Amino acid sequence: MGNPRGGLIVLCLFFIFSLFLAGFFSFEFKSFLTILPSEVLYAMIGIVYDNVDTDKLKIIKENRGRSGVYRITNLLTGKSYIGSSIDLGRRFMNYYSVNSLLKATGMAICRALLKYGYSSFKLEILEFCDKKDVLKREQYYLDSLKPEYNVLKTAGSSSG
Repeated sequence: MGNPRGGLIVLCLFFIFSLFLAGFFSFEFKSFLTILPSEVLYAMIGIVYDNVDTDKLKIIKENRGRSGVYRITNLLTGKSYIGSSIDLGRRFMNYYSVNSLLKATGMAICRALLKYGYSSFKLEILEFCDKKDVLKREQYYLDSLKPEYNVLKTAGSSSG
């Protein structure tokens, strides 16, 4: 099951590109992207890993050295966790370490990963952003999405 917004995203990009070819705007596409709200950019990016278990190597490789905000969602319960990191690849490696999960049982997401198994979760990259903006953007998603696995509702809290 792919990203349900995939068709809409392709349609929007096609429309924008068509306008560009028709001469409706002549500014650089990169400039256009900088004026879009992050929610629109996320919809255009739409990075979703449907199975945290089978996509393990891909998740780590594609996100190594990148900073941003992510959401892990339990496919069985619908509960989710919002997190952020200045190195997403390294953060995700921690989730794949059973020893790390066992040491962090105070975090509801770690208990859930141990209980349900990785194949019961999907991972979404909500946004890539500058390192300096990571906590601000995480707070935005904590406030707007209200994830159940986040016990503490303040970005940067070490206990999840």
